[in-house]
Amino acid sequence: MQAKRILPFFVSLLFFTITGCGGGGGSSSNPGNPDPNPVDPGPQNRELQVTVSGLVAELTVTWQGQTIVLNPDRLSTNVEAPGPAGGAPEYSGPQYQNCSDYELVETDNGYNLTITCAEPDPLQLRVTIAGLQGELGVQWFDQNRSYDGDITGALIESRPGVLVEPSITAMPALQNCAGEFVATDQPLAFTYNIECTERVVTHHIVIDAALPYPVTLALADQEPIVIQQESVRFPTGSSPLDTVSITAVGGTQRCELDRQVPGENRDEQHWSLSCREYLVYGDPRAENPGIYLTYGNGEKFLLESGDPGSYAVDTYTSLDKQAVLHPDFGARILEFSDSGVSWRPMDQIPAGTIFQTLFTDNVAYMAIVSQRADGPFYHVWSIGSNLETREVTTNSDENGHVRLIPVSPRADIVGIDYLFLSNRFVRISASGQETDTATTVEPGGEVHAIKTPPFQGQRLSWIFRANETTGRLDANFFGSPQTVPDFHPDAQANVAVWYDDAGNERVLLLGAGVGGPDQPRQLVELDLLLELAWTVPLDLPVPQSVGYMGTDERGQTLVITRGDDDLEDGLALLATTTGPVDLDALSRAVGITGQLRVRPEERENAGGIYRTAQAYKGWLLLFEGGATGNVWLTDGSAAHTWKIDEGVAWTAFRGGAYNLVAAGATMAAVSYERAGTQMLALPGVSGGGIATD
Repeated sequence: MQAKRILPFFVSLLFFTITGCGGGGGSSSNPGNPDPNPVDPGPQNRELQVTVSGLVAELTVTWQGQTIVLNPDRLSTNVEAPGPAGGAPEYSGPQYQNCSDYELVETDNGYNLTITCAEPDPLQLRVTIAGLQGELGVQWFDQNRSYDGDITGALIESRPGVLVEPSITAMPALQNCAGEFVATDQPLAFTYNIECTERVVTHHIVIDAALPYPVTLALADQEPIVIQQESVRFPTGSSPLDTVSITAVGGTQRCELDRQVPGENRDEQHWSLSCREYLVYGDPRAENPGIYLTYGNGEKFLLESGDPGSYAVDTYTSLDKQAVLHPDFGARILEFSDSGVSWRPMDQIPAGTIFQTLFTDNVAYMAIVSQRADGPFYHVWSIGSNLETREVTTNSDENGHVRLIPVSPRADIVGIDYLFLSNRFVRISASGQETDTATTVEPGGEVHAIKTPPFQGQRLSWIFRANETTGRLDANFFGSPQTVPDFHPDAQANVAVWYDDAGNERVLLLGAGVGGPDQPRQLVELDLLLELAWTVPLDLPVPQSVGYMGTDERGQTLVITRGDDDLEDGLALLATTTGPVDLDALSRAVGITGQLRVRPEERENAGGIYRTAQAYKGWLLLFEGGATGNVWLTDGSAAHTWKIDEGVAWTAFRGGAYNLVAAGATMAAVSYERAGTQMLALPGVSGGGIATD
């Protein structure tokens, strides 16, 4: 029903000014005389009163420069505006609701506007879904619909008064569904076309702190990725159902990978990776002697009770499995569970004493001696990928003292190793078995064997060996007639391979006579860029007079001593895979005030007794002081440098009273004797019993 229209809307109203009629002047006693100073009352406020009924959306009123928005929760309002009478109000209603029925009444000080809105026009939405595998929810205004399969043209009708696009409120966990809202030829009809596809997410691996060792992760058919220092993600998206798995764990650590609850971003799946480093060692002086495994927080597990005989334990990791090698207990496999950790014997490994181990990038080798009726029997076994064991070679000769010497601290680019067994070098295939005898070396004398970086398209396998006739060090190649020009080092020279901060394989030699018989003892490096030549490494700051040199078995730690120090065996250079260590800065950081010295390892060859420095798995024991001092352990960083003991005699340290028997990335085990009592320090382990605890 149309209301009565008092004044037409959207047109200007006519305002009349009412004025008084003329007459005589005066005051009230004399009205004929006007007031000479009349008071101007000023402009009067105008008022607009608006009332709306039937409104389902928003309606906007404009008047005197003001904008008033009404909605179903606010159907009336009063608005004031200063000044004289102005134009009539204007308004606009919802897009799909007719609000043209109004009544506008002018009052003494403004307007009363009454608006009546009709029922909204019906809007129609037709929904089409393709590719749906599960349940999908759609909301359009107050209408909520659920669908469980593909449909074409499902109708949703509503009377909202305004137009808002529909939304998807739920979709299958393994799908992404997106809709397109389209207007049709009919003004009140629309379509919503939804397409569902397989959901693809980016898998993120999150770590709270750097891991002790690298961890290799796999996802579906993507290339594996390695994580250690910071969080990573797989470069290619995949299904949210795909599982990230740990395929390889470096070093002695137990790792757990947990799928996180999906967050608001459906395009990402987060995984939490945490690893706990552990250390395995023998402890014959414990209340319950045996082989122990301990974590950094001091949590400890007894793997096997009984006198271990030796503190020293070697560990080997392949893929996600760990093996423990002990001279008396043999080769065992660690097995972790929620309740703890245990170990079991490895299959096929014969009974006997493991008297030497050797590790390359891909294989662990064990030299085992078994006692038989006819005498000792020597075996060499390998532990390869996934802890698969193989017998490499045997030697029943009781005089054939088997020695394992790596041709290279790192594996060959084609996965082939050379080992020195007794008086011969053997070639080991990638599968860990002997393939042939590469060369035979006469018994006696010290043998150094390394493998150089690529040179002229091949990796040259070298043998450095003391020549009993000349008293000098010979250098020979496997399978190559080449010789090194002007190479005549003395038999007491040290040969080492060290990997610098750029990952370069550096072949170093410290000795006299490199360029000729009269050349002094110096540090030189094999230059393979242009030709086989020995040059002085300018990036290694060593004094003019140098003593001896050595590395650990993996080429991680390089140690060089002074040659003219007042104190023998003084440390001149310590370099790790991050480069040379600033010894002065390290000493200041941890409180070392005296001169640092290393314990030499003495060996004998055709040239007589010579010394070498021996680090262990990236760690080095140091002595601070003169005749009496302190024992320290370091990996070259202040964070991992600990004082092991105080008031120690240099002769005791030099004589081997302190030994590094097990080592990881951030913790180690050092055995020593104090006042006739065997002690064990575990630096890096909470409550490890070191002098700085």
